[in-house]
Amino acid sequence: MSRQMLRAVIVIDLEAQTLSDAAEFEVELKRRAKEMCETMVDPSNNSKDDICIRGHKAGIPLQVRRGATGSLDDIVFRGTRGPNASGSGKVKIPLAVSTDEHRHLVDLREKLRRQGLSTPQIQELINEAHSGLMSGEIQPKVVRKYNKRAA
Repeated sequence: MSRQMLRAVIVIDLEAQTLSDAAEFEVELKRRAKEMCETMVDPSNNSKDDICIRGHKAGIPLQVRRGATGSLDDIVFRGTRGPNASGSGKVKIPLAVSTDEHRHLVDLREKLRRQGLSTPQIQELINEAHSGLMSGEIQPKVVRKYNKRAA
């Protein structure tokens, strides 16, 4: 009888007051995931179930979610991808605490691109703006893509 490679998944939707709270939770999550993998399955693989855990991953991506996770059947798993090409011209948006702060940084990135700045120049300005948002020195300015109708 041939072995079947399968994937087991645990998904946890959580809300954190601060990023430091999430980081603390992530440390404990990783510790418990390792412990679970070491204790759930017979490491000698001599048990009746003949299950062997090949590896595990645990972590919190720290991405703002729009809503609760749906059915596990709707989660898409991508295969291993090679590293992104260096110099691809991508500007990384640092993690923002709120949706408005993230939108502010995305709007700024697009504005700077339209002005013709290079990717390294844009990245430096985005990082500075992110620092200002996190310290409270600047407030997010969000350009809405729609017009509200007068009531």
